[in-house]
Amino acid sequence: MAVGPGNPQGKLIAQAAFHLQQGRASDAEALFRRILARDSENCDVMNSLAIIRAQRGDYKGAVELLETAVKLRQDPRFYCNMGNVLKEQGEFSAAIAAYKQAIDISGEFAEALSNLGGLFVEVGKLQEAEAACRKALEFRSEFPQAHFNLGNALKDQDRLEEAKIEYHKAIAHQPDFAPANYRIGLIALAQMRASEAEEAFRTAIRIDPTSPEAHRQLGEALRLQSRLEEAEQAGLPRPAR
Repeated sequence: MAVGPGNPQGKLIAQAAFHLQQGRASDAEALFRRILARDSENCDVMNSLAIIRAQRGDYKGAVELLETAVKLRQDPRFYCNMGNVLKEQGEFSAAIAAYKQAIDISGEFAEALSNLGGLFVEVGKLQEAEAACRKALEFRSEFPQAHFNLGNALKDQDRLEEAKIEYHKAIAHQPDFAPANYRIGLIALAQMRASEAEEAFRTAIRIDPTSPEAHRQLGEALRLQSRLEEAEQAGLPRPAR
């Protein structure tokens, strides 16, 4: 069935996509449900609906939709999204299997490789993490998240200077990447380079003023410079608006 913008179903999909862009997930979900009521095997809509459900914390519902979608079509995006949802549930082994399934279908799927690498970092498989992230970067050399995940894998192997290079690459491709600035600050603190750490944490806070970790670590950087009054003030994150 054609789903271009010139037919009713295509119009509904376009409207749902617009609602998502405007942050109206509930409106988008309602339209996706209407589409599925008419076309119960539309696996692309199932995938989109699963993402919405996962974002609101309905991980079980998201997985059920994705399991149905992959039965209808072996799409690597569906397996990657399933991996993301399973990871959020703490089902790490199942998430790794889902990412690997996505990669088996499309060996150049950089997002799945990067996500697999990030999860390998979390479970302590650092060499596997490094290999997966480097593979992702072979296919998308300007992929900020892959550089960040690779940096984490290197950092946890105590290869701090190599990790910093990857964090800086992530920032070069995505200047508002607060976690990469934060990790640069952590490395600088570990190396007792307090002024460099201060700069990195201030940058992270400028991007994300509500991060308690960045404020706390900025306080540590200031204490190392004997700026105790500033350190006490720095440890308080700005309230969310």
